[in-house]
Amino acid sequence: MYYSMTGGNNGFFLEYCIESTGKAGGGLHKINSRLHIDGCEGTAHLEKHCSSFEAPGEPIGFFKAKLPADVLSDIRGGVEAAGLDDLPPRTGEGPWSSIVTLKINEGVNRIKQVFSTGDMLIMDVLGDLLDSWIHLSCGWVIIH
Repeated sequence: MYYSMTGGNNGFFLEYCIESTGKAGGGLHKINSRLHIDGCEGTAHLEKHCSSFEAPGEPIGFFKAKLPADVLSDIRGGVEAAGLDDLPPRTGEGPWSSIVTLKINEGVNRIKQVFSTGDMLIMDVLGDLLDSWIHLSCGWVIIH
């Protein structure tokens, strides 16, 4: 499932992808999830292809939710406060790290950052913010 991030000039779109460097059978990544937030529609979609190591047995699949205005405001505020255009330098990947890709479009502004969960300086800055986005999915409706 793919969600376009090319909204109107006043739109806010966020894509958060985490993909493990290790692969399981069939070439699939051991961890692979994508969160898409469309601020214009107030919706979020989550593609989750395997359970995390912290919560074995958690649901996998495609989920969606309508986000309340205060949640969207918190997400936008977190993005603005994080300083995504001025992150610390990458320090490298570890053997159990995952690759994180963040894409944020707000109006005509575009930010894309790619880093590893092994980049500890970056994770010190963004870890709580990224965790908060994943925890949004609790209680969402599965669509596939």
